[in-house]
Amino acid sequence: MVDFHSMASAKRTYRTHYRRNQSRLMVEGTRHVILTGARKVLNDRGYGATTIEAIAREAGVAAQTVYANFGSKRAILIDLLQLVQSDAELLEIIGRFTAEVDPTKKLKLGVSFNRVFYGRNVDVYRILVGAAATDPKVAELELLAEADRRRRCGSIARGLARAGVLIPGLPQRKATDILFALTGAEVFHLLVTRSGWTAVEYEEWLLMTLEALLLGKNLESPSAASRPASRSPRTMKAR
Repeated sequence: MVDFHSMASAKRTYRTHYRRNQSRLMVEGTRHVILTGARKVLNDRGYGATTIEAIAREAGVAAQTVYANFGSKRAILIDLLQLVQSDAELLEIIGRFTAEVDPTKKLKLGVSFNRVFYGRNVDVYRILVGAAATDPKVAELELLAEADRRRRCGSIARGLARAGVLIPGLPQRKATDILFALTGAEVFHLLVTRSGWTAVEYEEWLLMTLEALLLGKNLESPSAASRPASRSPRTMKAR
């Protein structure tokens, strides 16, 4: 015998789940649209000059919708940072970096991470730096991000020191300092955004330079012969 009561209950349950799912998708879609608009406005105007109203106009929503979804400009920036860090390729590289035991391969993975992360998100990182200048809470986030990067640099330097491949007489602390200085977002911005290098050229140069400074390898770029002598600077605006 057909249990019509059970069938009706199942239909109600399905409709409830469907509505909840649709509602969740609508909220996620709205938040994504707002974050996309915020990224453009923050990049164009800078954190201090950006208003919730300007973000709402760019996203094509009401200012109240922005407030309802995020509450503040700082919360938008935090969510934007979390969004760019959830990139699947970046997470895959981080997993390989964490599992790798060969320090020289770990160095290469760290450089690859820089190319992918900055190549897609250097504008967001520069927004963070700009925001930190006017918002103490954001400044704390920047310090935490830099501390985390320095820990990764220290991990690479420690591995190279333990393997005995650092240049004789180069202390592990200075190796960490060199890694920390050259792997910052500003170096990528100056070479790629401002000087017109490709992300691949940046990756090759960074690895070559670090291997020369840390391991004593010859400073010889694999693509030096094919690289133009000079390029016209691109727009100052990070892409």
